[in-house]
Amino acid sequence: MNWVDVKNPNPSVKHSFTYFQSSEIKSISPAYGAVDPTADAEITVTGSDFVCPDKDCRNAKARFTDSDGEEIYSSVKIVDSKTIKIKVPRYAKPDVLTVELTMNGADYTNNKKTFGFFDPYIIDAHPKLISTKGTTMVTIKGLGFVDSAQLNTKFSGKDE
Repeated sequence: MNWVDVKNPNPSVKHSFTYFQSSEIKSISPAYGAVDPTADAEITVTGSDFVCPDKDCRNAKARFTDSDGEEIYSSVKIVDSKTIKIKVPRYAKPDVLTVELTMNGADYTNNKKTFGFFDPYIIDAHPKLISTKGTTMVTIKGLGFVDSAQLNTKFSGKDE
């Protein structure tokens, strides 16, 4: 079809399009949080072109998609064109969810950024005795762990 030859069926109605730069998520911090977060838990998303086509940003929101394809929507606070705060949704199990943003309520980012929910439960650790020099490798077995570069472990003694 040659779009130049398409005739408007109702010339009294004018059609318009709004073009805007697509948003891009570059990072999410923190990248992981506990299952059943506190009511005020937020993540900070940094990126570019976080600009709403409407003045009040009423259509801006975040979408979290789990490994089963279920979607959870959350409110956002736009700090500036490079920073957004997202309310962490309630989620009931350890999992890693894809995070996407929309500024117009229809078009979502697709930057493959994720947020993980963890709920660790330690079943066992070996060896039971470790060096005071901090050189002993310890194997921890359990449930609810999330594969993360942000993994930290704290050992405490009876004196603490």
